[in-house]
Amino acid sequence: MENGTISQKERIEKELEDMGFWGDIGEYLGYLYHRWQDEKEFEDFNDYKGAIKKKMPKGFEFINLTKRPFELTAKYKNLHIFIKATASAYYTAIEEI
Repeated sequence: MENGTISQKERIEKELEDMGFWGDIGEYLGYLYHRWQDEKEFEDFNDYKGAIKKKMPKGFEFINLTKRPFELTAKYKNLHIFIKATASAYYTAIEEI
């Protein structure tokens, strides 16, 4: 909060939280991470990209999904959204474009 006002980034963070984006996409990314660890010798990683693209809510633009780190990058309004999955948790970050 800057000088008693909420920044655009803070408003968007709250908006994402209120719509359940972090939990829904974060948990799904965690699922995909664990599945990839078990199936990477047999499955095409592009299938994982397609699966997460289908889960993206309206208004979000899929940018990329990487293997190492296992991280989703998406665009929402004028921000980049990052969600990284590990064996035990997922981590989130927002960066202004």
